[in-house]
Amino acid sequence: YIAIDHTRRDRLLYEGAIPEDRVEVLLNFVDLDRFKPRGPLPPRPRRALIFSNYVTESPYLAAIRQSCAEAGIELDVIGMGAGNATQWPEEALPEYDLVFAQGRSALEALAVGTAVVVCGVAGLGQMVTTPELDSLRSLNFGIRASRRPITPQLIAKEIARYDVADAAAV
Repeated sequence: YIAIDHTRRDRLLYEGAIPEDRVEVLLNFVDLDRFKPRGPLPPRPRRALIFSNYVTESPYLAAIRQSCAEAGIELDVIGMGAGNATQWPEEALPEYDLVFAQGRSALEALAVGTAVVVCGVAGLGQMVTTPELDSLRSLNFGIRASRRPITPQLIAKEIARYDVADAAAV
């Protein structure tokens, strides 16, 4: 059995009663021939994206929308819940400076060189920075990396962590 993160591994072990020696973790990965690096990020983010199939009109969306508006950042949403899923995220992602995403979506956004805040409908994580990259990667940028409440104040703090040089290094 293959699990994409330790959360799903634990579910296989404890809910599915699968023996531990029959379960392996294979973290999500990205085709770097498909997701090519974008040009340099601007000094401050101008365009942000919520990249998730689970986002609908909700307090989650309202909180991010408010924080981006207060920071003067244009916000878009791409995903099934918003009614505009894409089969070609590698074409859309480079158009954004800052992406709110979780799991594979976060990894795809990182691959093209955007700044990423790990965030999903269940909770807020943090801006992916070089010091935290390895620990967030080991969590597959998933739900265990998104444990804080989604509030405009906490989102604003993560937006304030935007750092062009660090995003390029990540």
